[in-house]
Amino acid sequence: MKERKENSVCGNVDGAAENSAAQKREIVRDTAETYTAENVALQDAACAAEGSALVKTQNAPAALSGKERAVQAVKFVFFSASAGVIQLGSFTLMNEIFKWNYWVCYLVALVLSVVWNFTLNREFTFKSAANVPVAMLKVFAFYAVFTPLSTWGGEAVTDAGVNEYIVVGVTMVLNMVLEFLYCTFLVYRNSMNTKKKRNTVKDGK
Repeated sequence: MKERKENSVCGNVDGAAENSAAQKREIVRDTAETYTAENVALQDAACAAEGSALVKTQNAPAALSGKERAVQAVKFVFFSASAGVIQLGSFTLMNEIFKWNYWVCYLVALVLSVVWNFTLNREFTFKSAANVPVAMLKVFAFYAVFTPLSTWGGEAVTDAGVNEYIVVGVTMVLNMVLEFLYCTFLVYRNSMNTKKKRNTVKDGK
């Protein structure tokens, strides 16, 4: 009887030890799985971050060289001059034929030249693939400030006796310089030459 009790006690102890060992193995396995899952998640996040950074780097416009800046400036002056011809021609027509007030002639002529200038410079000078409405809104913001100031100032100067064509000419030069700086450093700052890249990607597909 005593021997049976001892065997029973030993069996219980052995069973408890086996259960404890099994539990420990299960805990170790769960811990290892959790650690592995966390490592995989961290690796995936790191890969995603690296991929995103790589895409941004590839899509980022390259810095322009001094020669490219000079060519860009020449193109801008050329297209602005063509816009100036439109502005001056339409201003002359309205001023000489219709005899409208200075501010009316100037405002209508300015709008015509802005539309012309924006289209050509975006396409050929800055070669930007940026969203057209967004770029246009930025240019509109420039003219929302420049137009009333130049219209009011021009009206005041012409009323003071300065020839209206001199006023228009000076205003056009000032407009060209300020708009070039504004477009270069704000409107198309991060999208110059992206139109060429986008077309290259499409051709590659």
